[in-house]
Amino acid sequence: MDGINGRVIDMTVELTNVEGREFKVDVAHNEEYTTTFTYYPEKHQIEIDRTYSGVNADVVCVRKIEIAKTSCAETTFYHGQIFCRIIY
Repeated sequence: MDGINGRVIDMTVELTNVEGREFKVDVAHNEEYTTTFTYYPEKHQIEIDRTYSGVNADVVCVRKIEIAKTSCAETTFYHGQIFCRIIY
């Protein structure tokens, strides 16, 4: 996203006709640093990887979060739509 900069992001992503095993968004990304949010629909899991964020001393760099398999979440996914809000 050229031209977008700053220290805070509040972004909502809507995906339709979802296919594949994962969806990734890199934020705070340049030649040296990046933070990656990955959504795994088959596992109902989100992973946040800060390994290359520049702050890794005494910090857990990778966190995996299970998403509840509620009927609402499954219906949203199986109809080919995913809504994801990223606040970083």
